[in-house]
Amino acid sequence: MVALLIERQALTISRLYQKQILNNNNTNNQNRNSSTAEWRRIDGFKQTNDLVKQPDAFRHYSENINTSFNGVRHQEDYNLSAFYFNGGKGLHSATTPGGGKVDYYNMSYATFGNYKRLVNNFDDVFYVIQETKPQDIPISGSANYVGSILYRGTEDGKISLNVDYSTRDITGSVENSSFYDNEKLRLKGFSFNDQIFNKTTISGTLFSEGNENKGNLNARFAGPHAEEIVGELHNRNSREQDYNNAVFGAAKQ
Repeated sequence: MVALLIERQALTISRLYQKQILNNNNTNNQNRNSSTAEWRRIDGFKQTNDLVKQPDAFRHYSENINTSFNGVRHQEDYNLSAFYFNGGKGLHSATTPGGGKVDYYNMSYATFGNYKRLVNNFDDVFYVIQETKPQDIPISGSANYVGSILYRGTEDGKISLNVDYSTRDITGSVENSSFYDNEKLRLKGFSFNDQIFNKTTISGTLFSEGNENKGNLNARFAGPHAEEIVGELHNRNSREQDYNNAVFGAAKQ
C-alpha cells in the first residue's frame, strides 16, 4: 500500500514537472507581454521581401530552399498575424500554434532566431531589428562588435567584427561553430549605403586559414547609433547542412 502511494506521488510530481516545462516553452507568443515592444514580432513565418520597408522595424525572414521547393508548411504559422518575441535579453524557446518550434535571441535593438517545423530537417532563419538610419552611423573612428551565433536552435560559436567607420571596411572572425565544422575563419567585408532605399547593408566573405572561401555574411546595423550588428551566415557547402543557415547578433564593446 505504501509502495503504491509512493508510486502515485512520483507520477503526479512527474506530470506536474512535464506540465511546467510545457508551460515554460509555450509562452503564448501571439499575445504581447507588457514589457515587450510592439515592434519585437514577426507577422507570419514566411519569406520576406527586404526591399519592402515596414514602418516600425526591419524584418528579414529567409525560408529554407528545401521548403520553398518541396517542403511542408504549417499554414497556421505561415498566416499568423503576429508572433511576439517575449522575454528579456538572451535565448528563448517557444512553440507555435501550427506545431512548430521557435528559438530566438533578444538583444537591446534586435531579435534573431530560427523556426523549425519539426516534420523535416529544414530550419528557417530570421531577424527583426530597429535599423540604424544611414545618417546616424558614425563616420569616423572604429569599434569592435562581439556576439553569438545561433544555429539550429542553440548558441553555436562566436563572432567578432571590427568596423572602421571612416573606410567602411569590416574585418573579423568566426570561431567554434559547428556550422563551419568548428574551424576558425576570418572575415573580410564592407558596409554600403544605398541612397535609393535609404539603408546600409553589410556584406562579407569568410575565409579559412588556407584562404579558402567558406561562406558569406549579410547583415545590418541596429540601434539609434549602430550599437549592434545582426545578420545571416551562409555556408558555401550548404547542401551538407540541408541548406540550413545560421544567424547572429553582435553588440558594440
